[in-house]
Amino acid sequence: MIELKKLSAEDGRDIYELLQEIPKEENGFGNNANGMTYEQFREWLVKKEEESRREGIVDGWKVGTSTYWLYVDGIPVGFGKLRRGRRSCRSR
Repeated sequence: MIELKKLSAEDGRDIYELLQEIPKEENGFGNNANGMTYEQFREWLVKKEEESRREGIVDGWKVGTSTYWLYVDGIPVGFGKLRRGRRSCRSR
């Protein structure tokens, strides 16, 4: 079974280990969690979860970004990020 799960501050060691296996930078895709201690990873998760709830544009360019984990047969194997467009962040 293949499924996507949204990043949560409650994610655990299985996600941490996945992120340590994926290079910090590969083909233009960044993995800022590579090389973090487990404690730093836990703090990073909280920050990323908060970032996913961000509304509007911050500092003139930052928009909300959500991270999703790709699971195959219950094992995390990858991740992707979705960024909201600037247009969707403007006040109406």
